[in-house]
Amino acid sequence: MKTATCFLVLLSMLAVGCGSSDEGDGEGAALQQLFAQEPTEAGVPGDNQTAVFLSLTCGDVNWPTDIEHYRMTTAVDRAAHPLTAGMPANIWPCAFWMTPMEPPVPVSDQGPRNILLLQNRRDNATPWESGLGMRKALGSRAAWVGVEAGGHYAYGQGTSCVDDVFNAFLENGTLPQEDVHCRLALR
Repeated sequence: MKTATCFLVLLSMLAVGCGSSDEGDGEGAALQQLFAQEPTEAGVPGDNQTAVFLSLTCGDVNWPTDIEHYRMTTAVDRAAHPLTAGMPANIWPCAFWMTPMEPPVPVSDQGPRNILLLQNRRDNATPWESGLGMRKALGSRAAWVGVEAGGHYAYGQGTSCVDDVFNAFLENGTLPQEDVHCRLALR
C-alpha cells in the first residue's frame, strides 16, 4: 500500500510539473485532469466515461461469473502476452453485472440504411480492420467515414470532413452516397 501511495504522489507531482510547461496541452494536461479534485465539466461526474463504458461492455452479453475461470485465463494470458501481464483477461466488474435485459442485436446487412460508422485509422481501442469488418457486415445499410488519424474519437476533433458528415446525419439522417475518407485537415 505504501508503494502505491508513493507512486500516486509521484504521478501527481509529475502532473503539476508537466502541466506548467510552455508546450500547451499534452501529457501534463492529461495528468492534471486525472488528479483534478473536480470534474472537468460542471455537473458531469468524474467517472462518467468509465460508467458508460462498463454499462455498454457489461450490458451486452453475459460474462463468466466463476472467479476460478478468470484466475486460469489470466495465468494463460500472462504467459502468452507478458507486456500486459494478464490484465485484459482478468476479472472485470462485468462478472458481477446483471443479466442483460434483452439478447444481443444481430449484425446483418438486412434493414434500413440508417447507420453511420466513423473510424480512425490508428484507433487504440477499435482496430481499423474491425471497423472495415463491421462496414462489410452491414453492407448497404451503412455509410463509412474513415479518418487518417489516431485516437478513439473521430467527431469533434477539428476535421470538417468528419464533422460535416456527422452533423448532417444527426440533423436530418442524411448519409453520404459513397464512403468518405478524410485526411486530418484541421479547420
